[in-house]
Amino acid sequence: MAQVRLSPLQKRILVWLWWHVHLAKDLTAANYPALLRALPTRAARTTASVRALEQKGFVTVRRAPDGQIQGVLLTEAGWERAHTLVLL
Repeated sequence: MAQVRLSPLQKRILVWLWWHVHLAKDLTAANYPALLRALPTRAARTTASVRALEQKGFVTVRRAPDGQIQGVLLTEAGWERAHTLVLL
């Protein structure tokens, strides 16, 4: 099966989440505002990329009752893909 193509921003998000879990040794969802601060892009672009990663099955998104993203967590597929990106 062919690998799913990811944009450079999506790759950066996966790597950031991988490092967040790896360094913090915390398997809870990464704080979404911290992700937004870590990436030098507009919030709307980051949100769209996180939603695309969710649709591709690389992340799980925790949302508030009003639908806003609160946290992002790597799935098993996301963990594996991020790990391969970190090793590059």
